[in-house]
Amino acid sequence: MNRGCPLCWRRREDGSEYCTYHLAAQKNLLNAFRDWQEALELEWRDFLVVVVARQESGEWVKDVAHHLLEKEKKGG
Repeated sequence: MNRGCPLCWRRREDGSEYCTYHLAAQKNLLNAFRDWQEALELEWRDFLVVVVARQESGEWVKDVAHHLLEKEKKGG
């Protein structure tokens, strides 16, 4: 059974814990992190904190960044 996305009510994409929208946001986060890491030598957690704090960050991206920070805080 395909449970819903942990961040919204939508159906998860096969092989992912996220729906289409949050999965796209996760991919965008990963791509942006690579760019930021090269330019600023930023750690993953610090990057997520910056993304959440930025007014320019979209809702889907902030949802995923919050979720990833919570998972990291819980150890996985």
